[in-house]
Amino acid sequence: MSVSTIEANFENCKFKGTWSGRIRGKVENCDFSEANLEMFTFFDQKDIGNNIISGQGLAIIENAGQHKSALKSALGEESKIWIHIRANTGLFVVNIKKHQDSEVLLRVFPTLPFVKIVPHA
Repeated sequence: MSVSTIEANFENCKFKGTWSGRIRGKVENCDFSEANLEMFTFFDQKDIGNNIISGQGLAIIENAGQHKSALKSALGEESKIWIHIRANTGLFVVNIKKHQDSEVLLRVFPTLPFVKIVPHA
């Protein structure tokens, strides 16, 4: 089922299935451990907070909007993933293994202090 969640608020929820997109609403005390997050943006959620995000190959960028230029600089011409990040982007989660630039992201992301690689988040 495909449902728009962009304006929804989520509290004490357990996410399952595949998720890709964005949420502008509040996300508190939610469990994403059984969700397949492909590429997801949380606009008003600047950090993980009390949410659980886990899964192999996930990169989590907290307060991503503030790090867009540093991300662009670090990736150079090798990846354009930064185009998905706007100035008002909070938490940005991407499944590295499923991204077309996975080799570049696997090499560059761990070197950036503002990127957490799951399960280390």
